[in-house]
Amino acid sequence: MLTLPLFDPAHRDVAARFASFAREAIEPCAAAAEDGDPIAASRGFIDRAAEAGLLSYFVGNGRTGPELRALCLAREAIAAYEGTSEIQRLVIAEQVLTAMREQPELS
Repeated sequence: MLTLPLFDPAHRDVAARFASFAREAIEPCAAAAEDGDPIAASRGFIDRAAEAGLLSYFVGNGRTGPELRALCLAREAIAAYEGTSEIQRLVIAEQVLTAMREQPELS
């Protein structure tokens, strides 16, 4: 898919960063969500994404929304490793937005 002309080298870099992030961070969050508290797992996801400098791919930079091609690549990488439902993903998205509003230094 990354060979399609709508993706440039920057998108390939984003895909690689998210593939690595998903392997290292999403899989444990997904397991925690499936086995326990999905809200706590969502918060763990936000913390890990912030630490990795990846939150802006989900919510933009505070001035503009996310770049949609990069967002699609991020979601694809995450979907390959997580087992949470779409509802849980919406909870994660809402928590990311709240965290970005409350803690602008995360972006």
